[in-house]
Amino acid sequence: MEKLAQETGLAGLVRRLFPDLHGEMMSLVHFIVQKGLPLSRGEPWSAGHLHPADGPVVSQRVSELLLKITEDDRQRFLSLWLAKMTEDDFLCYDITSVSGVKPMHLILDRGFYSEANVGELLERRHHFTVAVPTGRKWMEAAIDRHYESIASPERYRQVDDAESLYVVTDLRKWGEDRRRAYLHVYYNVRQATDEFDRFTRELLQYKTELESGRKVEDHEESYARFLTARETPKRGLRVSFNDAEIRKHRKRYAGFFCLLSSAVKDPMEALRICRAKDAVENSFDDLKKHLDMRRLRIHTSAAMDSRLFLQFLALILICRIRNTIQDDAELRNLTVREVMEDMETLVRITYSGRYGQLYAETGPLQRKIMEVFGLTLPT
Repeated sequence: MEKLAQETGLAGLVRRLFPDLHGEMMSLVHFIVQKGLPLSRGEPWSAGHLHPADGPVVSQRVSELLLKITEDDRQRFLSLWLAKMTEDDFLCYDITSVSGVKPMHLILDRGFYSEANVGELLERRHHFTVAVPTGRKWMEAAIDRHYESIASPERYRQVDDAESLYVVTDLRKWGEDRRRAYLHVYYNVRQATDEFDRFTRELLQYKTELESGRKVEDHEESYARFLTARETPKRGLRVSFNDAEIRKHRKRYAGFFCLLSSAVKDPMEALRICRAKDAVENSFDDLKKHLDMRRLRIHTSAAMDSRLFLQFLALILICRIRNTIQDDAELRNLTVREVMEDMETLVRITYSGRYGQLYAETGPLQRKIMEVFGLTLPT
């Protein structure tokens, strides 16, 4: 983790902005990456592991440290990191407003898709990669064009040992200005069954929205296509399903999904980028599941903001680890936590006298991990 912190520039920036706290901060970041447990559990871990701080990180000291990380310091770090990130990286955009930065590449899930949003992003020269919801007629027209030919062996791609896809890309001209965007169409045979269930849940949601009068503008096309609404004097609004159109959609489009990108031409690269944002969600799931508020004595918003800040720093390393193992066929099926657990059994033994330091014997998987990350042990 120290090597990755240096390579990403994280270690240098933390040392620069937090000169009196950086050792303990980075030790806690290491602990979050490796264990994902409450920080109150970090003291025994720090006593038995190598980490940037000089000694054990005691629980009381953690509470004090969180209060010393000020809002100004956090914002300075985020501003400098954002400037660095937008040079050659991607921003996974969920629900937070970001303003005042130069054009960047946004990774958006399907909840952010709309023709208006895509048009505005293109107009503002922001690069983006966004998942397109099913049921859009223009997207289905693209699938129709490739329906008969997408299963060609030429379009077959092996994602990993457990997943394979058929892919094709269309170049689209968007809006009145005819701005360029790439529509990547994917077909997953195994996904077709799951898609059937997901589409059913969406239909039930559309029916509820229409019956309750809480319609969603982006769902208007689906209301008109998959539902039938009738107003009667006695029973009021009656909503039913258009079964013929639903059957047609399921038969024709199950197993397909699409990504729209303004910059990424390679469909497998676009898929990798979108799936990489799962690392962010998974890491914050760790935070929500395992953070022990009482034992950590977090009673102020300032302390919680600092705790979230440390989680963000850990995400930088988690994403770097995940991206590195994804490029290796032998390691790509491992999770970040599994990689860390396997390396944890590697022990350094320090002797007094002429023997100095020795390392425990490494196993085959440990040697593979060290090779992929460019690590060597002193002999």
